Amino acid sequence: MQIHGIEKQVRDAIDKAKAREQKQEFDSMITAFQNMESHGNNFEGEHEVQSVDIEPIITKKYNEYELSFKIGKKRMYKIKSIMEFSKTFKSNESIYFGDKLFFVNEEEAYTKNAKAYLKWLVKYGETIKYASDMADKKANYHLKIPDNAIILDENNVEDFMECFKNSNHKIEINKIKKELNVEHEAPKIKFQIIKDKQKYNLKLKGNAPEILRGSRNSYIISERKITEFETNKFANLINLLQIYKNADVDKYVFDETDLNRFVSNVMMKVPEGIDITELPEEDKEKYIPKKLSVIMKLDIDENGWIENNITFCYGDFEFNPLGINSLSIPRNRNEENSILYRLREDGFVVSPRTQNMILMDEDKTYEFLNERIDDYMAKFEVLISEDFKKKQVIQPKIGTIGVKIQNDLLSIDLSSINYDPSELADIMEKYKLKKRYYKLKDGSFLKLEQNENMDFLDKLVEGMDIDFKKIKNGEIRLPVNRSLYLNRLLEKNPEIEVSENKEYKKLIEDTTNVRNDEEIKIPKQLEKVLRDYQKTGYKWLKVLDRYRFGGILADDMGLR
Repeated sequence: MQIHGIEKQVRDAIDKAKAREQKQEFDSMITAFQNMESHGNNFEGEHEVQSVDIEPIITKKYNEYELSFKIGKKRMYKIKSIMEFSKTFKSNESIYFGDKLFFVNEEEAYTKNAKAYLKWLVKYGETIKYASDMADKKANYHLKIPDNAIILDENNVEDFMECFKNSNHKIEINKIKKELNVEHEAPKIKFQIIKDKQKYNLKLKGNAPEILRGSRNSYIISERKITEFETNKFANLINLLQIYKNADVDKYVFDETDLNRFVSNVMMKVPEGIDITELPEEDKEKYIPKKLSVIMKLDIDENGWIENNITFCYGDFEFNPLGINSLSIPRNRNEENSILYRLREDGFVVSPRTQNMILMDEDKTYEFLNERIDDYMAKFEVLISEDFKKKQVIQPKIGTIGVKIQNDLLSIDLSSINYDPSELADIMEKYKLKKRYYKLKDGSFLKLEQNENMDFLDKLVEGMDIDFKKIKNGEIRLPVNRSLYLNRLLEKNPEIEVSENKEYKKLIEDTTNVRNDEEIKIPKQLEKVLRDYQKTGYKWLKVLDRYRFGGILADDMGLR
């Protein structure tokens, strides 16, 4: 009996404990439900109303940078499946992290900074899913991409860094927490070269920053900010920094015999990144090239080709880079080669006989005169001869057109155009073929691209059946009846200046204002019969007859 009593007490105690546990679970369910209903289905810990934050984590592993993410409010949890995060966000499903973070995965649940990462996470979640599906389909599991982290490379780093613009973001880099934003500016990376007894030391000033290289822009992560800069513009400097970091050395040490090699092969390619202030003056004089300046003397040779006599200058020392010379001065070979390479790209070839450069190709010559020469003048000292000045690119200008009626002919005077009118036929032929230029007999080039004057001449040819081969002394003679078309064409091109004689003016006045022509009288027998518009038609026919023009007058009489 006593045993049974003890067993009953134990069972009662167990039942009471279970009841209390069930009551607590029920109370928690009620409280959680009420909190979700009141605050958009978001809760954590003690059900505080607080938006969810996302913090990126960048970790260097060997020579790669791995990107993962933490998510949470006060307590942060690692996102273990980017693919699952993407899936629940797209469908606005609930998502769980640990045992205390649970919310509906939608944009409204996140802080302003966290929202910047959402689009990026969804995009790469879809990429991971696609790769995973393809791996399953082909039974090739090497195609699978890790689901908890992404390797930052030149294909995705720029998209990721867009998230940091306009505000500071929390980020963890190699286990160090920072708060950074992106600023676009030149990278502040400096190496210093110092002479120590008979040796030279090259070392980085300051700590080596983390570098993330993109195809268009690259990024340096420092203590206070992320510096964005153009990859191609600073590629050599970043290459040197990367080599230095990978070598894991404090400094490079070399002797004087290698100083010249260092200047030629490294320093001249990254002059903005090497501080030489501590280098002795005698070493600077002996090994560091002075600023390279260039003199180009342009002339026209006996063949009509452009002749370029080029001189390189280091201080007071001048020389022809195309000649055979062994100079004792330090030279910037990279910059010299770059200048000569560009000249070759623009069509110049080396003449061994004259030890200068010649531009023979007609298309390249036009491009040089029309587009390239201004760039050279901005960078170098360019001297041009009198003959070269004559070889120029001309914009077609008509000037003033003379129009007159004389001896029953319409005369159009084009002698004021700024090129020889006898070349008009060939010029218009090139224009119809949509050529960029026409080479005039004097060797200069007439620019045919996007020119209103050329459009006017083209319409003049088409509408008036003009044969420019018959032009004499810049004058074209046509039947008088072409005057009306010419007038309409001139009205549409008010920028063209016109000089008209009184006979032409009278013809245009007569044919355009026939209603007010009081010289033409309506016959008495028709005065009361014709309506006003019919009287105008009658006068118009009389004007045509006066100038011996043909014409047709049609009257819709409403007949069926």
